[in-house]
Amino acid sequence: MQNSRLRYHSRRPGTHRRPARPQKRHGGLIAFIVIVFLIYFATAGWTGEQMAKHVLSPLMTQVANMQAPKTPPPTAPAQQTQPPAKTMQEVNLPGFTLYALRGGLFDSAQNAETLAAQLAGRGAAGTVLQDEEGYHVFIAAYASAEDALAVRDRLAANGVDCTEYRMELAPLKLELTGSAAQAEAMEQTMGYWRTISLELGLAAIAQDAGQKTAVADASHDWATQLRHAAAGLSATDADGLKQRAVDWADRLDGLKDDNDPVQTSRALQLQMAWALVIWAGGL
Repeated sequence: MQNSRLRYHSRRPGTHRRPARPQKRHGGLIAFIVIVFLIYFATAGWTGEQMAKHVLSPLMTQVANMQAPKTPPPTAPAQQTQPPAKTMQEVNLPGFTLYALRGGLFDSAQNAETLAAQLAGRGAAGTVLQDEEGYHVFIAAYASAEDALAVRDRLAANGVDCTEYRMELAPLKLELTGSAAQAEAMEQTMGYWRTISLELGLAAIAQDAGQKTAVADASHDWATQLRHAAAGLSATDADGLKQRAVDWADRLDGLKDDNDPVQTSRALQLQMAWALVIWAGGL
């Protein structure tokens, strides 16, 4: 009978033996990784194409847009306003005749002013106007010869001697180089100037006859018409026509507050008509 040795391990007092750790097995994990790796290679072509198409391409486009400098959209060239064409324009002004009553003609301005003051004190225009003949002292002006002669006879009966004097402006046909709008403005300005010169006398007669506000009622309309027409003129048109028209408009506006609008209207009528005749004669 064979003797068998007993194998034993001695244990020291106060100690105990730790149980052995079980060995980790990685076989399953390794197999899973291998399978995934094989699937990846099998589908790499299709997946890469989809990733490039749906993820990488849009992303790279956004990045490129962020980095690229922004070019402003093209702007349309600014349109340059062309000035109105300047061509030869025709301006027409009807003529007129005023029948004035003249109290005297003097070589001396002082003598003329003395008589004018006396006449103005009696309600006449008492206006002094000068030309190459000398200093004319005017009493009033009328649109018809009959009216002028009738007033002359009444004045003579009251000891006031006067003679008839015609202020005449022949029809004008002017040619100027400018735009059609400028020609129209000049024609309107001169037309209003002429018309107001005639209407001032009529308003004075009407107020003398009892229409107490005849002059004041018309003065604002006259001034507005003249200013509106002159607004289309330049400062150099026709020897300062614009500034002359504006000055007349200011004086017309002042009639509504005048202490003696009848006398002032008669004086302004003579002054405007005379200035128009002299101005037209110098063209």
